[in-house]
Amino acid sequence: MASPGRTELENAIVMLVTEFHDAAKTNTATMQSNEFKSLVSKQLSTLVKESDDQKIVAELMTKMKVKDQENITFGEFWVLVQLLATQVYSEKTEDCKCKLL
Repeated sequence: MASPGRTELENAIVMLVTEFHDAAKTNTATMQSNEFKSLVSKQLSTLVKESDDQKIVAELMTKMKVKDQENITFGEFWVLVQLLATQVYSEKTEDCKCKLL
């Protein structure tokens, strides 16, 4: 949902929120674990290698501190975003001397 008045970064944030709500079909405040697994395999398959592997998805949920069959809040989803963003940052800055706070 690009908006002419928004920057690319702002549009990226809006997209994250929109994708969360689109994936959370049964309840827009939380996502069921099966909805989360579908989101990961459909939308994050490049960043999450073997995203269709249930063990990999279970590991992600553990890192997010979510138990299997628990609903996922946006805050917990944001933990995944942070983990993936940190991974991308690390890959892009292998030779960089800057620091991630």
